[in-house]
Amino acid sequence: MGMVLSSVFSLVSFAYILDAIMELTNRWYFCGPNIFLQFLEKAFVYYTLQKIYVHRGDNLPHHGCFLRKMHDDGTTKFRFWQLFVFLIETATISCISVCYVHYIPQFVKGFVDSLFTGPDGVPSLDWDHELNDFRLIALYSKTCGLFFLFSAFFGLAALYYFCKADCVSSPTFASPATTSAVRNHFFCKAGNLLKTIQLFTGLILVAMGAMLSISLISAWTYLLDHPLPPDNTIGPACDPVDPTECLLPFPSSFFTVEDKSTITGIRVNIQIDSLASMYRGRNPKQPIHYLNKLDGFSTSGPILFYVEGFKEGANILVGPEDIQSSVTEKSLTLLIDLDSRSLVHHFAEIDHLDESRPSIIVQPSRSLHHNTHYAMLLVNAHNVKGEYLSASQHLQYLLDAKKSRDIFPDSSRGIFYRDTILSDLQEVAPWCDSTTPIQMLFDFRTISSYSQLGDTLEVAAITRQVVRKWGKWDNNKLKVVKMEDHDMCKEHDDPIGRVIHGEIQVPSFLSKQHERRNRIDVEAVVKGIPTSTHGFKFIVLVPCSIAVGSTPLKAVIDYGHGFLYSREEILHQGELHRIANEEGYVYIATNWRGMSFLDLGVIVRALVAQPHIFESVKDNIIQGYGYKAAVQHFVKNDLLK
Repeated sequence: MGMVLSSVFSLVSFAYILDAIMELTNRWYFCGPNIFLQFLEKAFVYYTLQKIYVHRGDNLPHHGCFLRKMHDDGTTKFRFWQLFVFLIETATISCISVCYVHYIPQFVKGFVDSLFTGPDGVPSLDWDHELNDFRLIALYSKTCGLFFLFSAFFGLAALYYFCKADCVSSPTFASPATTSAVRNHFFCKAGNLLKTIQLFTGLILVAMGAMLSISLISAWTYLLDHPLPPDNTIGPACDPVDPTECLLPFPSSFFTVEDKSTITGIRVNIQIDSLASMYRGRNPKQPIHYLNKLDGFSTSGPILFYVEGFKEGANILVGPEDIQSSVTEKSLTLLIDLDSRSLVHHFAEIDHLDESRPSIIVQPSRSLHHNTHYAMLLVNAHNVKGEYLSASQHLQYLLDAKKSRDIFPDSSRGIFYRDTILSDLQEVAPWCDSTTPIQMLFDFRTISSYSQLGDTLEVAAITRQVVRKWGKWDNNKLKVVKMEDHDMCKEHDDPIGRVIHGEIQVPSFLSKQHERRNRIDVEAVVKGIPTSTHGFKFIVLVPCSIAVGSTPLKAVIDYGHGFLYSREEILHQGELHRIANEEGYVYIATNWRGMSFLDLGVIVRALVAQPHIFESVKDNIIQGYGYKAAVQHFVKNDLLK
C-alpha cells in the first residue's frame, strides 16, 4: 500500500510540476491523477488479452455481455473489471478532449514553441543543458495527451471485443462445444486487431512504467534520500535579529566583513551555511564567491524581514499608491539614510506567497545611492489584540545597554544601534522618542558604483570599440532574415506597415556562447579581444505613417521586453503600435540576454536547487548590455541606411 501511495503521489506531483513549468492549460490537473489509474487499468487489459490467447477453445473463460458475466446456464453476474476499464477509458477520452482537443490551435502551436522557433520562423539553435530539459518536458507533456487519447480508444476497442465475444453466442448456450466453436471463429477474425491492441497496450505499459520509475527515483532523491532542510534555519551563519530564515533580515550588515581594500571599506560575506535551505537533493553546497566579491548590497533590490504576528494584527503598510506618507508618522516602516540623516521614500507590502510566515517587502521609490549606509526600522506595530508586538530576543538585547554585553561579539552592533541609529531616528522622525516600540531594526551599506557597474560598463565600452573598428555593417555583418510588408495600412486595421526580422554579428566575451550556464572571460575583457562573434537577432517595426512617407521619423526606440519574455513581445503591443504611427517612432526589439525566456532553465535551477550557478545569470546579463551596445551602434549608424 505504501508503494501504491508513493506512486500516486509521485505521478500526480509530476503532472503538477509540468503544469507549473510549462503552463499548458489550467485544466491539466484533471488529467494528472488519471496517469496512475491508467497504468493499473492497462496492466489488467494486457493480462486479460494474454489470457485470451493462452486459453483458446474449450478452455476459454466464459465472459459476459457488457458489464455482465453470462454463464452457460443463462445466469448473469455483474462484472466490475469491465466497468473499471470503461470508466477509466471514457474519463481519459473526456479529459484529453478537454485538455487538448478543445485547444487544437494552441496544441499545434505548442509543438512549434517546444522547438523554440523564433518569430522570424527560424528554429533557435541555442540548446544547453537546462533548455534541453525544458524542451523535452514540453514535447513530452504535449505528446502524452495524444498518447493517452489513442491508448484510451484501444482500451475501449479491447473492451468492445471482450463483450462481443460473449454476446455472439445464444443466451441459452446450446452446448459448451458450440459456444467454444463460435468464440474460436470470432477470435480468428478479430485476432489481428486484438494482437495490435495487445501490442499497443504493452508499449503503453512500458512507457508508463518508465515514467513511474523516473518519478519514484526523483521522489527518492529529493524527498527521502535527502530530505528538504527545515525552513527555520538558525545558526552562527544566520542573523539572529530575525529568527525566521537564515538570510533574514536582508540586506544586513551582519553578512559583511571589514575590508579596507574595497571602496566602501566592507565586503559581502555570506557563508555556505547561510544558504543551507536553498539547496535541494544531492546538489553539493558551494560558496557563492561572486556575491562575496561585492563591496556592498544592491541599490535596487527589495528589503525583506519578518515579524511574528504582524500580518495577524492587520497592520496597515504604506503602499505604492501613497509613497508620500512613507516619511510621515503614518508609516510603520522607516528607511533612514544614515549618511545624510534623512528619511527615504518607499512603499511596503506583505508577501502572501508564504501564508504561514509572510515576509514584509520594502521597496525604495528610487534606486538607493551607491556606497551609502542605511537603516531599516519597523515601529508601532501591534498584534491582533491591539498590543504592541515584541522584537526578537536578540534585538531586545542589542537595544538594551546592560544585556548587549552578554551577546559578544555582537555587542558592538548594539552600541551602534543605540548611539547612532536611535539618535538619528529621533532627529529625522520627531514623532518617535525613547519610548517608541521598535519591532525590527537592522542596517546595511550599499555597493559602490564601480563594484556594481564596472564590469558592465567595461564590456559595453569594449563592444563599442570593436564594432567601430568593423566600420559599416555590410552583408557579412548584417542579414535580413524576413521582411513582412502589411497591406493593412489602407484599411487601418494595424498601424504597422513593415516588420523586419534581421540578424547582426556582435562580439561576445562569454566563455561558451551556446550555453547559458557560462561565465565572462575576464582575460578577454582585459585584452579587449572578444572570445567569439555570433549572430544576434532583432525585430524592427515601421509604422504606416513612416512607410508611406506621411510622417517624418522622430525617434528609434529600443523596446525592452518583460522578464523572461522575448523580442516577439513587441509584435503584440497594439497600443505602442498606435503611438508609433501617430508620433513617427520606429521600434527595435531584441532578446535581452540573461533575462529572456532562454535563461529560464538556469534561473529556475539556481533558485530551487543550486544558488551558486546564479553567477552565470549575472555574467549573461553583463554580456546582454554588450549586445545592446552593439545594437545601439547599428541603430545610430546603419539602420536607416
